[in-house]
Amino acid sequence: MPWLIARGVVAAALLDEDLPFAFLTLLAYRRFLRTNEFLSLTYGDIASFAAKTLIVTLRNTKTSGTFDESVSVEDEFLVRWNKKLQATNSAEVLIYPEGASQYNSKLQSYLQLLRVSDKYTPYSLRRGGATRFYMCSRSLDQTMVIGRWRDQRTCRIYLDEAKGMVTASSLPLSVRRRCRKVIKLLLK
Repeated sequence: MPWLIARGVVAAALLDEDLPFAFLTLLAYRRFLRTNEFLSLTYGDIASFAAKTLIVTLRNTKTSGTFDESVSVEDEFLVRWNKKLQATNSAEVLIYPEGASQYNSKLQSYLQLLRVSDKYTPYSLRRGGATRFYMCSRSLDQTMVIGRWRDQRTCRIYLDEAKGMVTASSLPLSVRRRCRKVIKLLLK
């Protein structure tokens, strides 16, 4: 999923006053989270560290086995939104309790609002985020660390498959304009 579309989806969710959806979508994109990882997060799994950093505890991940993993992300929006969400929810509550099918349905409705292809799924956030990061940093090692890939070959497969789909310039002009319009509506 291209960054512009991910931002458009986040903006559409915020305009729809669905902060938990927007929060998880941006977090999943920024830290290449697997769908089951971000949909199983509770408010207690997220902690603010310093002014602009979140520490996210991931439980029972595909690569960790029985121990917990953690990822950090520097993002002022995520930190601000986390404070707002934590103020009104208890630690053991799932951030998005509706589950995977409801999350996907909502994602598809926001993509439809943006008039974007329905080929994107929640897992596209992981692929798109990793590909965007790699294309900006040109560091396979850093991409592997953030995405928690053990095998370089697996990481390369992800990146190679997604590279062609992720660049914003490959999006039709009308889609790019609609995404930017929704983002601007949010900023007003």
